[in-house]
Amino acid sequence: MSYLDTVRKTKEELKQKQAAADITEGPIVAVLIDSTVLGAEIWFALDDDWRPDLGDSRAVFYASELSFLQTKSPETLREIHKVKLASGGMVKQ
Repeated sequence: MSYLDTVRKTKEELKQKQAAADITEGPIVAVLIDSTVLGAEIWFALDDDWRPDLGDSRAVFYASELSFLQTKSPETLREIHKVKLASGGMVKQ
């Protein structure tokens, strides 16, 4: 294989890897939500071990927290959101 063929092949492989992720290709472990109650984007994670990418400063709310969160007022949820943001986004209740 010539140098030019190798470059072309590598370029095509990179294009395929950079294509948009297909959510039907595997399990969904987290969803980005634009919350009107909180006035911010948050992560909702189905897996307690899930962590956002480094540098992502959005708060993470976990499915395991739902029983605790479901009885909270919007004001209390906003306070919980502030605490999560202040501590790196991943405080679990």
